[in-house]
Amino acid sequence: MLLNRVFVQVRSNLLDNHCVYKINNTLTESCVMFPEKTPETRFNDLGIQAVNLSTRLDNVWTDEDRSEVRQPAVRAKSPRLKRRIILPVALRSPYVMRVVSLRDECDMSEGTLARCMFCGVGKKWEVLFSNNGGISVMRGPFESMIPGVTLHVNVISAWAVVLNYEEKMRKMGTTPKLFCNAGMLLEKDFQMSEEHRITEFTRNMNAVLAGTEPKSFKGFQMVFVPILARDHYYLLLFNLSTTQILIIDNMEGDAGLERYHGNVEKMISTFCRYLSQIQPGVAEKLRTTEPVRLKFPWQTLYNVIDCGIFLMRHMETYNGTSVKEWTCGFSAERNIKGEVLGNQAKEIEDLRKKYISKMLLSDVNTARVDVEREVKEFAYLDEDERVKLEEDAAERICQRLDGTP
Repeated sequence: MLLNRVFVQVRSNLLDNHCVYKINNTLTESCVMFPEKTPETRFNDLGIQAVNLSTRLDNVWTDEDRSEVRQPAVRAKSPRLKRRIILPVALRSPYVMRVVSLRDECDMSEGTLARCMFCGVGKKWEVLFSNNGGISVMRGPFESMIPGVTLHVNVISAWAVVLNYEEKMRKMGTTPKLFCNAGMLLEKDFQMSEEHRITEFTRNMNAVLAGTEPKSFKGFQMVFVPILARDHYYLLLFNLSTTQILIIDNMEGDAGLERYHGNVEKMISTFCRYLSQIQPGVAEKLRTTEPVRLKFPWQTLYNVIDCGIFLMRHMETYNGTSVKEWTCGFSAERNIKGEVLGNQAKEIEDLRKKYISKMLLSDVNTARVDVEREVKEFAYLDEDERVKLEEDAAERICQRLDGTP
């Protein structure tokens, strides 16, 4: 009974002329508004024709085909900030060995890597060290680590990157250090105006800070600034907490600042001007501070080749203590009679091998995998083949460093 009543009501609505006219008018208006999209079904004055169910869907008019309909704008994803990773106490010193030991002999891996790099047969333009685009050091500069050759300035830059990276493993409560490269001011920059020097120093400092944690200069208390002038490396140390300025030079002598031809004073002036924008009070005190040239037992009189190795060791081991408490590890060059001893020379030779291994195998070096692959291939060679590659290696390396093809 209920179904019959519903059927009767629907039938009466369909027979209602007013209802049929409304449906017909609506469909007719649609065909007039969009004549080019008129579907296969047509309407005439007599009523509604049967719908063709076989009509293709791609002919059906949709809102996407109307020019006045705008798609919602896609929001660009904002870059996600990189989270700063702070190492737990268990991964910091003294549990992690950061300083290279002079007491231990070179192990087999260090010796093999050094022999491989000191052959002087690889492509000298090949990048062996990089830190995510910060700096890139090619094979040529690293070949200057071979004994008897003065270090290339780019080696010091790679060393500073490694030391700054290892500062993340610094023991809690110890003095935070910042290690600069040896190109903060080049020798030609010391001959330029003060405005030129502050521009160059600021640009180089920004590049150094880009690879440190924290990336703000305010987070550091000791700043190590290497200087290369007249083919000699030495270190200028700014202790911001004690407002001290130290000159750490492996060459002994009683000469004053005049031995540095005014470069120390210019570097101090440039550094203080840079610091005045960050810590003006400390900068003002440093301006009136007289730099102190340290004296220590392992200073040299005759060695004019290995100043770069001494610089690297001083950067690695000095913690702001007195010379008596400074554990550098070098033996004296001479005995009390002035006779040259052989221990220091052996220590320097070992450090050259250990330091090149430490830099190239550091976790901060993005080219480490390529270095390991090359060393592995070298290790698979017969000893006779390795010895043959090492013949005249020092001469070839010197020619490559001088620009000779």
